[in-house]
Amino acid sequence: MKEISITESALAAAMGRENLTWYMEHVVDAGHHPGVLSGAELRGKAKQYGWSYARTRSRVIDAVRHLVGISDGYALVGSRWIRVWVDEDGERVKLTVTTE
Repeated sequence: MKEISITESALAAAMGRENLTWYMEHVVDAGHHPGVLSGAELRGKAKQYGWSYARTRSRVIDAVRHLVGISDGYALVGSRWIRVWVDEDGERVKLTVTTE
């Protein structure tokens, strides 16, 4: 799996923010795991916070696409298609948020 690092300040700036929230950083760092980009990991919290988390995930995906050209997509893992970070060739990518 290819690995790419994004600085915290660059990602925050791409989102029009000064800092990232815990959830924003989590989406970037854990987006290669099944359930993160689809929102399935929210489980019981989905009813209370689902719309907010979905909007945040969408903003993070747009910022990552703008910064490094990586996007959310589907990759075959075992016998299931899962939504994860993928490059332009459809290969899974692990993103990491770093500090300067």
